[in-house]
Amino acid sequence: MTARYVTVPSTRAAPAPASAHGLRRDTASVFASQVVGVAAALAGAIITARVLGPSGRGVLTLATLWVSFFALAVPMSAGYGMIYQVRHGRATLSQALSSALGLSVVCGAVAFALALGLAPVFSRTFLAGVPRGYVLLAAIGLPAAIFAVLSNLALIGAGRARQAALLGAVNATLSLAALTVAVLVLKQGVWGALAAGSLSSLFGATLTVIWLRGQFRRALLVQPDLWRFSIRFGAKLHGGMLAQWANYGLDRFLLNLYLGPMAVGVYTVAAMAAERLWLLPGAVCAALYSRTGGDAENDAEVTARACRVTFWLMAGASVLVAAVAPPLIPLLLGAEFAPAGRLLWVFLPGVLLLTLLKVLAPYICNRGKPVAVTYLSTGALVITLALNVALIPRYGIAGAAIASSVAYGANGIASAVVFSRMSGLPLRALVSFPREGLRLLGRRAESRPERAP
Repeated sequence: MTARYVTVPSTRAAPAPASAHGLRRDTASVFASQVVGVAAALAGAIITARVLGPSGRGVLTLATLWVSFFALAVPMSAGYGMIYQVRHGRATLSQALSSALGLSVVCGAVAFALALGLAPVFSRTFLAGVPRGYVLLAAIGLPAAIFAVLSNLALIGAGRARQAALLGAVNATLSLAALTVAVLVLKQGVWGALAAGSLSSLFGATLTVIWLRGQFRRALLVQPDLWRFSIRFGAKLHGGMLAQWANYGLDRFLLNLYLGPMAVGVYTVAAMAAERLWLLPGAVCAALYSRTGGDAENDAEVTARACRVTFWLMAGASVLVAAVAPPLIPLLLGAEFAPAGRLLWVFLPGVLLLTLLKVLAPYICNRGKPVAVTYLSTGALVITLALNVALIPRYGIAGAAIASSVAYGANGIASAVVFSRMSGLPLRALVSFPREGLRLLGRRAESRPERAP
């Protein structure tokens, strides 16, 4: 590649093999950040549930999800192309961050126009009961939200997962503070919650630029060659990202179509409680993106170890949540949300199995096969659509939960099969009990160890 801005320096080394210290440190940093983010999200959920009730909580969810779809509809997947280029010496961190800023402005403007322009088309179906003004409020923060994702991925690609984690924790705290003021102090309801989300995104993006100001170069904001490569690489993941969003969000819109915003509010609480268990696999995923991409054999062993440790930790956490959630949800959120506690049980098997995809995706993508993730997510989407249409009219919110759990599980199992074929490791290496202990998470494979029994 003879790109002006993406020339590979001759002194730039290939990505180093994943090391024990680096992977554990990055995982701990991202995990701590995500604990802050989840705590902020749970506090926000309690506030909005108590103040807005199931119907208001449902409307807030639908407006937010609608806008998030258009954030993904534009080439936000280019961020994974940035990870690949930085990890393989094709771009510097400064180039990646400057590209992230330029791309977020362009993509954010397009996403804003699409979200507002198409909202009237679905105002009597998927967005029934959601005022257009709410969509406008949610969409204002789109460029900033896209920039947060792209800059985070650029930092991870440069091996700065801890810095990305710290920024994420700060932004989550800002979001909770804005929501508290808007809903509890100013008592602005759904309108205030949406405005707080957009304003906190804008403020967080400004803070990120100030914090990393030494890395930005005005002359590099438009880098055609880097943009083209990142978008082409991301395009292989783009369909999968859209399908993954649909797997997580389409059921809410279908519930609104059949049952209205109140059902969406109750269902969202159950889904959120179950899906917050992805805190740990999300942290492991970010660390693996940051620390793998070098020696394929070493990366496979490190990823397999991380997967089986994470899987069993998730299994234990699932049992704990299944026990405490049913009495805790109505206590914290109100009696109207009591059905969400029992609905949570339906989600948990699928949430556990999808852990496999979340941990294995970095290996698949860093080995240059991101399109495989797209195929996996698209297959899960077909299952989601078919089961939701079949089960929601008959079983209501329970039918939507069954559909999501089955799709999650199928996606996780299929990703394990893909990883096994790519790496040559058996499936049991991903889920056998990790007798080597948690201390081995991320240990560098100096020589190929025995495969898991």
